[in-house]
Amino acid sequence: MISIERSFFERFPRLAQGPARGFAQPVVALLRRIACEERINATLREIGALGGFAFVERVLETLDVDYSVANTDRENIPVEGRAIIVANHPLGALDALALIHLVGSVRRDVKVLANDMLLQFAQLAPLLLPLPVFGSGSAVRGLRHACRALEDEQALIVFPAGEVSRVRADGIRDGAWAPGFVRLARKAGAPVLPVHIAAQNSPVFYGVSMLARPLASVPPDSPPTRRRMRPLILVAGAPNFSRAASWRRKTPKSDGTESKPHVKIRRAPEAMAASW
Repeated sequence: MISIERSFFERFPRLAQGPARGFAQPVVALLRRIACEERINATLREIGALGGFAFVERVLETLDVDYSVANTDRENIPVEGRAIIVANHPLGALDALALIHLVGSVRRDVKVLANDMLLQFAQLAPLLLPLPVFGSGSAVRGLRHACRALEDEQALIVFPAGEVSRVRADGIRDGAWAPGFVRLARKAGAPVLPVHIAAQNSPVFYGVSMLARPLASVPPDSPPTRRRMRPLILVAGAPNFSRAASWRRKTPKSDGTESKPHVKIRRAPEAMAASW
């Protein structure tokens, strides 16, 4: 189960004690509503003990989340061998689950460099490599595991921004991408596969992030509201090691208006039947 209150006070420990805690409680209550904490926990209870890919499949199904991808883009995902898949991060946990599902429909040897948000979901543990802050000293162990996964010829998913897309002067975009995945690709000799995820968070989320950016960074980030989400659109480029350096500081838009023929995918059940 997730706890917005626990995440909040872990991130802001000075607000956890004394009178400050009382002032912080209304903020926590607001964040719990924005993050739909009760709905997420009810979903987790309904899913039960499922883990790995089976958990991903059930969450997307239960929350009625779909994505679309062109067949030609799906074919860009290597079916075997080491590869680093980098993507923007418009929604948080949901776009991560959609990308895991897409890559898992092609190959099962998938690992994800995960921040605190995804680490709250114990059912994803078989797929995750903990990396709270990409490139930080505290993340050395996670990077070692990432190198080992690539040495074992696995696919590695990375969200270089390290946080969810936010409203900026030039639109809704990721923040600056950390260059750690470039060094990782060079060290491992792994091709980099860029993926763009077209989706938007709720207006309330963007409002909170503009008023107080640290508050909006409390995981998990805004999941869908009770009304049905529009399908996410995933666009996968061709894997190319020689272009890795050019992705160092790209901050792709999250509102995705590319007019490209897409094929609707509703979670390919035959590819997701088995648990990790």
